[in-house]
Amino acid sequence: MQYKAINVRTTENQIRAGFNIVNLTNNPANLSEFEIRYYFTRDTNDNSVTLPVACEFAVVGCAGVSLNVQPVIPVVNGVDSYLSVTFGSNNLPAGGSSGAVQIDVVKSDSSPFDQTNDFSFNATMMTYTESRHIALFRNGVLLWGTDPTLGAATLQAPTNGASNQPSHPVFQWSSVSSASRYQLRINNAGNSPVFQQWYNASDVCSGATCSVTPNVTLPNNTYSWWIETGTPAQNGPWSAGWSFRVGL
Repeated sequence: MQYKAINVRTTENQIRAGFNIVNLTNNPANLSEFEIRYYFTRDTNDNSVTLPVACEFAVVGCAGVSLNVQPVIPVVNGVDSYLSVTFGSNNLPAGGSSGAVQIDVVKSDSSPFDQTNDFSFNATMMTYTESRHIALFRNGVLLWGTDPTLGAATLQAPTNGASNQPSHPVFQWSSVSSASRYQLRINNAGNSPVFQQWYNASDVCSGATCSVTPNVTLPNNTYSWWIETGTPAQNGPWSAGWSFRVGL
């Protein structure tokens, strides 16, 4: 995933950037499967201000590019918005690229953007350069880059401080919308790991809740546990740790 900064001053009335998807595989793909996300801040508390966005140029043609700005609620890591770039049914050839797509975002009140706090902005990238701060999704799954909105899971059970738990407890936590996998870690009272494993969200989550019974027998003791969120492209944050006791 390549990015080019066009307007590079710290304060600008327009966010202007270019993107290029590069296919390094031996298999062609359809561009309609991909979404580019550019993360930034609105730099205004006035909710009546809108963010018109336009395609300035695209190798595939601007008619084949869809643009919209989405809010990030709640604000995560200082990011409150992202620009979504999607495509019509165009070919992404094996070993080829989408070709450049150049966009601009403005504010309806013409006030400036402070680009210094924009997650995806990098003034040094004035030619097309690989950037991990531009996220590329394929069929809704993060394929490249970093999604700064990937949050932490909230633990549900065993509850913090629970006792008299079975030796094969069921671990339950809240699902995170942008996570496609979760890692469970269990430490013993000496803070040494006794179990650690990744699980696909599709295998362990239903709706807003995820649960798993790990293939491990826990002797009577006190334990702590955590959940880490993740995608194929990145590991997210760990949850807060909770403790529980197996047996009385």
